[in-house]
Amino acid sequence: MSNRIPKETIQDIVSRTDIIEVIQSRISIVKKGQNYSCRCPFHDEKTPSFSVNADKQFYYCFGCGAHGNVISFLIEYDRMEFMDALTYLAEQVGVTLNAEPPTEADQQRDDLYPLMKRVENYYKQSLRHSPQAIEYLKSRGLTGQTAKDYGIGYAPPEWENLTCHLQCNAKQQGQLITAGMLIRKDSGKSYDRFRHRITFPIRDTRGRVIAFGGRSLGDDTPKYLNSPETPIFHKSNELYGLYEARQKNKTLQQILVVEGYMDVVSLAEHGINYAVATLGTATNAKHVQKLLRYTQDVIFCFDGDRAGQQAAWKALTINLPILRDDIQIRFLFLPEKEDPDSLVRTIGKDAFEKKLQEAKPLSAVFFESLEQQFPLKSLDAKARFAHEALQLIDTMPNGIFRQLMSQQLTDRCHLSMDEINRLGSSTQTASETTPTRETRVLSPAQLASALLLQHPQLAQKIDDASTNSANQKSLLIRLIAHFRQHPEITTGELLTQWDNTDERQTIAKLAAYQLPIPKAGVEAEFLGAIARLKERRAKQQLQALINKAKTTDLTTEEKQQLKSLLHDKVDQG
Repeated sequence: MSNRIPKETIQDIVSRTDIIEVIQSRISIVKKGQNYSCRCPFHDEKTPSFSVNADKQFYYCFGCGAHGNVISFLIEYDRMEFMDALTYLAEQVGVTLNAEPPTEADQQRDDLYPLMKRVENYYKQSLRHSPQAIEYLKSRGLTGQTAKDYGIGYAPPEWENLTCHLQCNAKQQGQLITAGMLIRKDSGKSYDRFRHRITFPIRDTRGRVIAFGGRSLGDDTPKYLNSPETPIFHKSNELYGLYEARQKNKTLQQILVVEGYMDVVSLAEHGINYAVATLGTATNAKHVQKLLRYTQDVIFCFDGDRAGQQAAWKALTINLPILRDDIQIRFLFLPEKEDPDSLVRTIGKDAFEKKLQEAKPLSAVFFESLEQQFPLKSLDAKARFAHEALQLIDTMPNGIFRQLMSQQLTDRCHLSMDEINRLGSSTQTASETTPTRETRVLSPAQLASALLLQHPQLAQKIDDASTNSANQKSLLIRLIAHFRQHPEITTGELLTQWDNTDERQTIAKLAAYQLPIPKAGVEAEFLGAIARLKERRAKQQLQALINKAKTTDLTTEEKQQLKSLLHDKVDQG
């Protein structure tokens, strides 16, 4: 376990480092106005969309969304680990890395990894002594080598195996409960979560066991059981088999996403060792972004029934905002009553991989699925089809693929893009109408956040009444509070402090947004956006109080608030 580097030290290193020098030493960038620009080093493109801001010390790609500070650039471009990148930069700027002692929570979390390794070893040992478990694996066509490669084991049927065989003391029992391996009863005693099950260790990208999946060998339900969420396991972030796929392949030309553990290991048994599985959750953007670190070709495998079609559509829509021109997303739909495990055992590796070559590209599934919902047999259906397609295409990053999707939309509707835009907008009511891509503007919250990120001094222009009346959890309000405390902080430094990954991307995007506002009008635009947000929140509060008054009595405080809101509304006309 390594001690942590204080955030202040990391921020100091970033503030002392010139991101322009670091990037210029690796790729060619050209000064363009206040920023530097080049073709993105993280995806193929013909028109430069990669922008580096020297003042704010961060980069952002308008094509693929790549973003960050000098540390994240070294991690992504040089393939460095975080500590390696930090050490390299610290040496360049003469900063000594003094680690701070780990917190108690860090220590408790790190203690779980060796304990989970002991659990894995116990399950593997138990497999050797269970003829029933061995016979089951053989019946599924698995050899001992595949079982060894994936660390497959067996949890015996007794209720207190782990405590007994690992000779756990009270502290270790508590750790096993924290790790999800034991379940505490109301009486205070505990019992094994996995019993009479084939076990599949789930590893993180470093190969550490962080959880288990278990397949029942009896009548116990559910048939497949996963570890619960723990300090070291968050199922929405992890993919079963990814570590093993990386171990088996120096480079991953493609990755196949399937549904279950047995699909992954059965495919590996037949030489298809580049499959991964989600862990009881639908595919999400985090899963895909993790896969795209290792490959540019992802194939999703689904059943051919209605449920499979729906799952494919959900996977498709979450992929649209992160698609780059160099990424290929495809979909393989299996015959009825077949899964990857059963199909590969029936037809073999070569035939299965031929099916992978025939997997449908995302664009084909996109338009075929929409046409099933809105057959293009009438003007009304075309309008609805166009509206749905435009909304989804609008979530895609700018690039050649997005242009081609738009072109295919016009070909299918036999209409020009101007006609499609008119048809699409005609399906919305006045309150629902949104600007087209060409005229779309930022929301008031986004505009205020973008202005604040580019002009941090604006945080001092807001009075406490404005922030107190707003949603305190909103990104804008937290940015205002942060810039009030740290008015000189750059975006690059801010990104080292912000913990939320999704919000970091939003911050980078808004900080790089080109705002057509003259310098003299920045403050007025910012205060105007804040005023619109304040007015919107007041309307929401007013409506909520009016609705409540229809069904129940208001408190004295609520009556006073209602009176004040109504008075403000009259004053505003």
